[in-house]
Amino acid sequence: MRLQLTSINNCFNSNDQFEREKMDTNGSECITIIAKEFTPAAMEYHRQRMAEKGFTIDTPIVKHLFFETDGLGKPKALFEGEVRYSATFVKNKVK
Repeated sequence: MRLQLTSINNCFNSNDQFEREKMDTNGSECITIIAKEFTPAAMEYHRQRMAEKGFTIDTPIVKHLFFETDGLGKPKALFEGEVRYSATFVKNKVK
């Protein structure tokens, strides 16, 4: 197990592609990652180095249905009504 974790960390730390794939998290207090499967949603926390940016996971990563509404009409299903996993991360508040 230790070897696997080391390999994963090396991938995140030495991958030049990481710099091109970083999310802009400046000014955000809450970030939600949406993915078709659990693992990509969970791994994005490490890939984006969210802990270094002061983020922690807010809720368990579970399946969701997503809808959009303007408050007037019927809510519209997003992702063609397919379930997605969501991982929401919140910025630690310094007291």
